[in-house]
Amino acid sequence: MPVYGTDELRSLDWSESSLVASTWLNRHGPWICEGVVMPRALRKWLAANPEGAPADFLVWLNAPVSARVRGQEAMAKGCETVFLEVRAALADRGVRILMP
Repeated sequence: MPVYGTDELRSLDWSESSLVASTWLNRHGPWICEGVVMPRALRKWLAANPEGAPADFLVWLNAPVSARVRGQEAMAKGCETVFLEVRAALADRGVRILMP
């Protein structure tokens, strides 16, 4: 199964990276998309696609496996904020969401 990770988008600016990642959601699956850019990519995909679902299943993993430094904590909070903005729309479109 292909895995698309947002680390490969580091050379792009903030907005462009999430736009590129949003296009991954149009690929025929199954696949895995992961990384801090994905909440914003989901938001962009939803805005560009008034119907349909970007994925069948989403797993939201936001618990650190080790202590975060200040910048990582800020990034995690930002990711969570955006994810919480789109969570209801994803569920309304039939995306199953697991938040362990």
